[in-house]
Amino acid sequence: MADARHGDSRNPLIRLAARTFDPIEDEPRDDEQPAGMRSIVQFTRALTSSDRARLQTQFGLMLTRYLPDLAYLEAVPPRVLALLRED
Repeated sequence: MADARHGDSRNPLIRLAARTFDPIEDEPRDDEQPAGMRSIVQFTRALTSSDRARLQTQFGLMLTRYLPDLAYLEAVPPRVLALLRED
């Protein structure tokens, strides 16, 4: 099995043009994120169509701007981010 530095599915990395990072280890503090700022929302597995429908309905996610691995760029308020973390 691949290790986390190579995108292990248990701990996938975020891959951007400028850098690759582990969102768990490099997670910004809530007080560093201004309200209304876009956030990277990462999932632990690929989303099924029913997952997508539930997330769009329940949390208002768009799920249109995909970022490798298993993440999307979303404009969500901090309270929704907190709910997503609990889900």
